Amino acid sequence: MDKFARVLDANGIMVRVALTPEFQPQPFTIAGWEVSDIKTEVARLDGQGVRFEMYGMKGQDEQGIWSSPSGAKVAWFKTARNQSSSDFFLRVAEASSVSAMPRRMA
Repeated sequence: MDKFARVLDANGIMVRVALTPEFQPQPFTIAGWEVSDIKTEVARLDGQGVRFEMYGMKGQDEQGIWSSPSGAKVAWFKTARNQSSSDFFLRVAEASSVSAMPRRMA
């Protein structure tokens, strides 16, 4: 860590997180990762208490996984310091479907 960022090792992949004196929650995805089987990963995270966002979009299943018209499979959840405040949105996407996502979403 330096005065500008915290650097993490995510199984051999460097992740750099910028430090900021204040944090302002944002209403959009700020981080995401790919998984090989999104249904399994969403079920695992749900078992650990993670609650996925339900947007009522056509193509979103009961687990909160959205299948886009292009075939991309994505689920979103929020982190929270407490039950009433959201810190930020995270996105989980199935690796085999990411190539089908428009670049602005991937």
